[in-house]
Amino acid sequence: MKLVGVILAGGKSTRMGQDKPELAWRGETLLKHQFNTLCEIVDSDAVFVSGKRPGFQYVPDLEGEKGPLEGVRSVLLNLVKRFSDFYAFVVPVDMPFLSSWDLNALKNEAGDADVCIFEGTNLPVYISNPVKVMSMIGQMNDGGEASGFSFKALYKRLKVKRIPKLPKTELLNLNTPEELHEAISKTDTPF
Repeated sequence: MKLVGVILAGGKSTRMGQDKPELAWRGETLLKHQFNTLCEIVDSDAVFVSGKRPGFQYVPDLEGEKGPLEGVRSVLLNLVKRFSDFYAFVVPVDMPFLSSWDLNALKNEAGDADVCIFEGTNLPVYISNPVKVMSMIGQMNDGGEASGFSFKALYKRLKVKRIPKLPKTELLNLNTPEELHEAISKTDTPF
């Protein structure tokens, strides 16, 4: 069974005002930081990026302008062609405090669920049934569910395990310059 990592990095970053994957974080870009976090638990050749990101194994969205769920669908479709059997971690590029400990907790608690997430969040997600997840996203897409094409809607169609956050888990998303400054203030590492 192959374990893979997926980084969602295909968004427009409109609220941030600049390309989030390329933002500096602890001496590297946010994209490289998330890549390194995933490489602590999966092989580097098993980390894929949603969105066109030269220098990484990337998978462009099959249909543009549909958001992160389309990124997940596009990458999963690609991975099904590469691997006969796999599990996947999906992480947003803009969650810099996410750790490999957090991801392993999701994997270890998944049990027989299709996906495992932390309570109160949609991402990160551990996908233990990628074929079913991909199929459900495809059905939602084919059904024209533009307003309901979301992780929340997807999770209603799947067997989901929600676990409490670990005491040190910090799932801050960086969507605005203010959130970036807040995150920088929480770290001692020079930028």
